[in-house]
Amino acid sequence: MIRRTLTLGAGFVAALLLPLAACDQQDDSTDSQTPEFESATEELPECCQPDDAIIDRTAKAPAEAESDEQAAVTIDEAILAPNAPELIAQVGSIQTSVDESINGTLIGQKPFLDLNFVNQDGEEVNLARDYAGKTIVLSTIFTSCPTPTACPRITADFAEMAGRLPTELADEVRFVLVSFDPANDTPEVLRIFGRKHGIDFDRVDLLVSDVPTTKRLMIDELGIPIELDAETGNFANHALMAHVINKDGFIVVERTAGSSAKIAMLLDEAIRAVKLPFVAPDNDG
Repeated sequence: MIRRTLTLGAGFVAALLLPLAACDQQDDSTDSQTPEFESATEELPECCQPDDAIIDRTAKAPAEAESDEQAAVTIDEAILAPNAPELIAQVGSIQTSVDESINGTLIGQKPFLDLNFVNQDGEEVNLARDYAGKTIVLSTIFTSCPTPTACPRITADFAEMAGRLPTELADEVRFVLVSFDPANDTPEVLRIFGRKHGIDFDRVDLLVSDVPTTKRLMIDELGIPIELDAETGNFANHALMAHVINKDGFIVVERTAGSSAKIAMLLDEAIRAVKLPFVAPDNDG
């Protein structure tokens, strides 16, 4: 696992997203157990992410991070690390396109996906096992989001996008929305929220897990800029982002998700990820 330093551009800092109610879960491992969730009812203030927000992963770690037991590294340093090249593929691969709002793309990284979640039906889902051989289109939400143009809009966009997926590719592409608010987003709540926004659960999964697993996916594996509560260590703010991970487990597309237009681009990109080979660094093409 490569630890990454994530910093937000000035436009993003001015409009940090979606404060969450603190949850009281312990940082225990639940690899083989269904997560348990507690209820939280703290009201959330309205906020939103501008579509021109800049995500900068190449900036150096803040001074306080230097004392970390395991020093943080930038994406550029990670790419140059001896154990990293086999996980890096060309940004110019034929099925990828780079979002200009992201400085320090993770396209070509192979995230660790052996992580356990629970879907809207209460069924356990392991990202690596249950989506093996599929292209995954993934974003993060929370159901009590007070901003219609943020998580509710992303969910509706995913519903529309999944509905446009050609039938012959239905078994090869899975659309996934991961909640980062396990204190509130039980499977039942996720199912109700999905239905409200037109989700077809034959094509889209709404997932939730415990806080440690969600942090692992969001921070360490997908590099989603987030803010943690200093006292509880739980999620406070997050960036609106979306990723396409191909059947071989490589991130082939990542976008900011501040508009429906950017979400709409993901469908064609996912279809290309299914149909076209992924170009590794040592290959021509």
